[in-house]
Amino acid sequence: QMPEVLSSVGLKEKFHRLNQRPGKPLWFGVGTFDGAPRAAFGLPGNPVSVAVCLRRYVLPFLFRLMSAIPPEPEEAALIEKVDFASPLTYYLPVSLFSTGGRLEAMPRATGGSGDFLSLMASDGFIELPAAVDSFPSGYAAPLYRWGTRAA
Repeated sequence: QMPEVLSSVGLKEKFHRLNQRPGKPLWFGVGTFDGAPRAAFGLPGNPVSVAVCLRRYVLPFLFRLMSAIPPEPEEAALIEKVDFASPLTYYLPVSLFSTGGRLEAMPRATGGSGDFLSLMASDGFIELPAAVDSFPSGYAAPLYRWGTRAA
């Protein structure tokens, strides 16, 4: 198991198994190695989970390591109602459209967190909070694009 391997080299777990879908098994730890500070992410095994965790956690971390400000999430409104009755934060792949200057998000179904090909039809993902089971059309959510734009 990855957490045990990372712990065995002196990294101390900061978090593991986040309440999110996809990417629940994400692990992060810090420590020292050869007297230098170290940090490591243990990414999930499925490609969609890896892509989401990379964009949501790893890239912002790398920006901060470089003393740069990570791109803030944008906001996009759902084009259609989404139901997700689970106690997990839901990272939903979406395609984007602009209507009258408003960014709109069309949900893109995937065949699960192993279906990397389905992400080709998406521009990024929106973050839907765990505390809500139903999100109406027009619901505005944080948007994370797969690619970032220069500010």
